[in-house]
Amino acid sequence: VKVAALIEQRKLLKCRIMESLFPQDCLPTSATTEKRHLQLQPLMPEITPADETFIEQVMQIVEKHMDDSSFNLPAFASALNMGRTTFTNKFKAVLGLSPMDFVIDMRMKRAEQLLRSQQFNIAEIAYRTGFNNPKYFSTCFKKHYGQRPTDVMKQDAQNPLNQAGFKPLLCLYS
Repeated sequence: VKVAALIEQRKLLKCRIMESLFPQDCLPTSATTEKRHLQLQPLMPEITPADETFIEQVMQIVEKHMDDSSFNLPAFASALNMGRTTFTNKFKAVLGLSPMDFVIDMRMKRAEQLLRSQQFNIAEIAYRTGFNNPKYFSTCFKKHYGQRPTDVMKQDAQNPLNQAGFKPLLCLYS
């Protein structure tokens, strides 16, 4: 039943794409040599209850292994009782990015939360977010947000209510 539903969903998706590419009134003919300009609009993603459950499990596992520097793709897949390739393909299909990019993004978001709380120093935050080396953590943080961790801490120490000026440069998952 699920397989038949998936096949039917793919057929509908294919039909929608074909309709957007070749509307009935401008089907390509051999007599026309004019170039056509096509405008494709992405379809709204449909998240099924199974996908929601998958995302919830993923979030629980990432939270559990937030400080584990040895947490890698095979460990992530086995935590969900899936093969590495199957897990990666499903993850990309549901969330649109690779599993390890997602983990890094979640770690960076947690690091930002911890920096803004001003309860820990940068080395402690690095270890709490799964980095073995505080210097490497700072490099990754700057690459991700465009600011050094110390700049974020100083910015919030000067004006803790002004958080509107800090925007991530790269947002892999919102």
